[in-house]
Amino acid sequence: MSTAAIIILLASFPVLYLLKHLSLKAGRLPYPPGPKPWPIVGNYFQLSKTKPWLQYEQWGKQYGDLVYVHIFGEDVIIINSERVATELLEKRNKIYSSRPPWRALHMSGMHFNFGFIEYGDRWRTERRMGQQVFRQENIKKYHPVTASEVRSFVKLLRERPEGFLSHVRHFSVANVLRIVSGYQLAEDSGHYVQIAGRAAHLTAKPPLPGMALVDYIPGMRYLPSWLPGMTFKSEAHECQHLLREIQDFPFDFAKANFGAGTATASVVGELLNRLLTIDGSDPQEATIRRLAGLGYFAGAETTISALSTFFLAMVLHPGSQKAAQKEIDAVVGAGRFPQLQDRTSLPYVEALFREVLRWRPVTPLGLSHASTEADEYKGYFIPKGATVVMNTWAIQMDSRVHSDPTSFNPGRYLTKDGSLNDDYPMTAFGMGRRICPGRHLADTALWLAIASVLSAFNIAKAKDQNGNEIEVEDDYTTGLVSHPMPFKCDITPRNPDVETLLMEVVTSDVEAVS
Repeated sequence: MSTAAIIILLASFPVLYLLKHLSLKAGRLPYPPGPKPWPIVGNYFQLSKTKPWLQYEQWGKQYGDLVYVHIFGEDVIIINSERVATELLEKRNKIYSSRPPWRALHMSGMHFNFGFIEYGDRWRTERRMGQQVFRQENIKKYHPVTASEVRSFVKLLRERPEGFLSHVRHFSVANVLRIVSGYQLAEDSGHYVQIAGRAAHLTAKPPLPGMALVDYIPGMRYLPSWLPGMTFKSEAHECQHLLREIQDFPFDFAKANFGAGTATASVVGELLNRLLTIDGSDPQEATIRRLAGLGYFAGAETTISALSTFFLAMVLHPGSQKAAQKEIDAVVGAGRFPQLQDRTSLPYVEALFREVLRWRPVTPLGLSHASTEADEYKGYFIPKGATVVMNTWAIQMDSRVHSDPTSFNPGRYLTKDGSLNDDYPMTAFGMGRRICPGRHLADTALWLAIASVLSAFNIAKAKDQNGNEIEVEDDYTTGLVSHPMPFKCDITPRNPDVETLLMEVVTSDVEAVS
């Protein structure tokens, strides 16, 4: 692109902004309150690039549950309460079921994931297929797989406890990969884990408002890659290749076994068989291939975050750990690991699981929605095409709903007699038609992993060479999925029976619930 073209591109933006601003200003209700924008750039330079959910939470306290900002002429609505989120994203889901254009993510190839695409025919088709294979009843047939992978995870923790964070990632990926394709990931096999992690890293920030400038200035796509701020172009190119492999590997493995008649139960095999049975023609391979890759982002990355948070919470709150272990010892005993059938008999463990999801939400800002029509809420105008952000962090830290919300307290989910109440942090998985399709997969894997680790190990602060405890910082990364910053902890077996239990046949340890 010539210098003259670049100048014209940049100079035209203020004109387009003014035309849009003037055309919307006349004859409408006011926008929701929010920080005062600057000319042209709006609130762009006021947006925090680190943990923006904390800033949005403060804006919510200052301006209200519905906050308006605009970025280079694009409208952004921030929801800071569950009440407003329910009203807009649940009750008015016909208006708020789309996604923003997300040019940066599409350049990266992330549009293969139907969770990131705009409302339309493809989204409806793939969402329907995803709901069928990832629905709660259907996932039950894969419970033995999850049980087997949990035991392998416990074994890794016993052998190399210092590498617990890498074991968390390996377990989460291995479980999803095996369920989706039937492929059993070896303990020393790190390639798929590495490429999936790298792709997740590259796509972590672009979905957050204001993080990817190309989303607001589309012409940046045509600027030379050597200019400052253009690294997103090379990263997008790298990400395309990674995401292709994330889709191809599980699909190709499952398809080869399906054709040879040697396939084990898997999501891909189920879809291939179903489509062949329904119409007798070639299956919709492109759609199934995309769904094969979706499994990682729908189930693995969220499990990695939540399970890492569990270890952090146990280090910082040993009292909760001891209470859960006491319950497991009383109900399950020392002769076996907890099973999914035990879940309803372990209310405190369930409460601890729920508190892990609430205390440090996996996706603090969720995936943004987009309005397909202009709307009005309590006298405020929400324009068509606005990016609508559900601040999950603010919702789950709302003192109007949760007493002492910053504290880790599983007891908030228990009644006075110790049974579970009806509260569940569902906002952890999104709301409306865009709720996470892999939530049941993640829920099962996370609960069983937590219960098994509590049964087998004590988790405490690590000690330095002088025997002094190493303090752990409660700090998290900034991204669509937020993870604890790396930390150390001491993981020790609770009793010698752990070794014996690990020798048992794991594939029959947990039966699928019929």
